[in-house]
Amino acid sequence: MAVTIRDIAKQAGVSVATVSRSINSATKNQVREETRKKIFEIIKKYNYFPDQIARSLSTRKTRVLGLCMPFRASVFSSDYFTGIIIGAIESARRLGYELKIVLLSETARGLDISDVNKTSAIDGALLVGTRIEDELLPVFRNSDAPWILVNNYSENDDGKTNFVDCDNKKGAYDAVNYLFDMGHREIAFIKGPADSRNANDRFAGYMKALKKNGIKSDKSLFRTGDFTEKGGYLAAQELLADKNNITAVFCADDEMAVGALQAVKDKGLNCPKDISIIGFDDIRLSRYVDPPLTTVRQPIYEIGKVAAQMLVHIVEGKIQTPVSKVLQTELIERDSCAIAARK
Repeated sequence: MAVTIRDIAKQAGVSVATVSRSINSATKNQVREETRKKIFEIIKKYNYFPDQIARSLSTRKTRVLGLCMPFRASVFSSDYFTGIIIGAIESARRLGYELKIVLLSETARGLDISDVNKTSAIDGALLVGTRIEDELLPVFRNSDAPWILVNNYSENDDGKTNFVDCDNKKGAYDAVNYLFDMGHREIAFIKGPADSRNANDRFAGYMKALKKNGIKSDKSLFRTGDFTEKGGYLAAQELLADKNNITAVFCADDEMAVGALQAVKDKGLNCPKDISIIGFDDIRLSRYVDPPLTTVRQPIYEIGKVAAQMLVHIVEGKIQTPVSKVLQTELIERDSCAIAARK
């Protein structure tokens, strides 16, 4: 197993930061000569070569930010990911920084975070993706690397996380209230993946709205999707087969809502006359399906933009961590929802 900077620090009885300062010419004078000598003896013993990213995170001279996210085939065809990337790139460049995308491969056991150490030098990292928090965030918390968690926050956080996100819970709450005001009482919900904090927060918002309006939750109205059109299609098929009195379906993202819309059509039903459908995100496709999709807009581009700006300010020492920003969502009314039909 390769020796890490944390192993060196443990052997020397010092902090990771002290080891980092010792092996960088710009900061070596901040460490006592006796301590530096001890550290280098251990480095020589274990044949440890500090990787480029560790050096750059200490000197912070590259003016390059890393955007780390899981690699999936859908990444660059997704309005969600491309919106965050474009916002981050444009914001970084305005501040004199470049953005390097670091794609992390997913294995059966999770993310291959070794890819982080293979990247070229960066000054800080934007962390994007559903598994990022559990697997990659601890790596950055134990390093000198400035970082921000992007669009993946929950109110149950420990208060130590730098993040930029939208108010997923309130967005979902508003969506269900909207359906309730239109007379819907049998409101199904197609959830996102269980390991997605955003999906869980949207489900919490759905449940809160049901309680507020005096509707008992019904597990038979819940299905789990995967944030894809196919996942939404299959989940909606199950709902339509098992429950014939549903009047509305709320989906945790627009792609699943588009899939659900097709499942309704394939069942021979009409949206919104027979079943109303509402999504979340407001991706471009939501405007062009038939009927155009009512949805909750989250400011995806703005999230990427603000995250990059905050990270630069952390790197340059202009703000102190932890820092956070929650952006508001907006309900966008189109044609996929209607007054509930009596059944």
